Amino acid sequence: MQSIRQAIICITTIFFCNGISLNAQPASFTNAFNDRKAKALAELKKHSSPDTARVNALLKVLYTATFMKERAELEPYRVEAMELSRRLDYRRGMAECYGYAGSYYKSNSDYPSAIKYYDSALYIIGDAGDPHLTEMRSLIYQRKGMIYQFQENYYPALNNFFASLKSTNDEPRIIRLNIFITEIYGLLNNLDKAYEYARRNIDIIERNPEPANTPASVYLSAINIFLDKNKLDSASLYLDKLVPYV
Repeated sequence: MQSIRQAIICITTIFFCNGISLNAQPASFTNAFNDRKAKALAELKKHSSPDTARVNALLKVLYTATFMKERAELEPYRVEAMELSRRLDYRRGMAECYGYAGSYYKSNSDYPSAIKYYDSALYIIGDAGDPHLTEMRSLIYQRKGMIYQFQENYYPALNNFFASLKSTNDEPRIIRLNIFITEIYGLLNNLDKAYEYARRNIDIIERNPEPANTPASVYLSAINIFLDKNKLDSASLYLDKLVPYV
């Protein structure tokens, strides 16, 4: 067992080292943001009428931001997008604005505010069948689940991850959600349920082994479960499957 654990540690270390890219200088990040913002603002100028096209252009400006400072800089555009969406009764615009605000507060570790805005977005989305809103619903439930998981509120986290699964057909997201669920069941020492969701991911990646489906993370989840269950043969099997992706 010790030799398997040592092998996993070595392979995991190689995997994460290979995944680390050189950090760009802050100036590079700033320049990239300024370029994205300039293009989005140029597009916004084409939509001066107070209609849904302008709301969508405003949202594109918002999504040029990555970091907190950038998002704070673009706050006036979110306010305009929200006010205009309300006047137009534009559900997608309102939901996007609430979701964006929720993510802003989540990034700032203001979790009560993040949950409040996420819940507002979910209320606006309701039972909408529009594919974009459906995927937005899934993403918001996922982000709520991540907050609860970080706070070690595991059962609310599971409930949100399950709700997210019900609203998405996006395979990479399904895999991420299954990984979150697997991790929580492992922490709750329910290893059979942990493997159930790990197995779902294994079925996906072996049916569709695309790089976006993160096979290494999937196999690592299964390996850890079988080590905890002291089933070394099964752990070794998935270790062999992991090696080609390192």
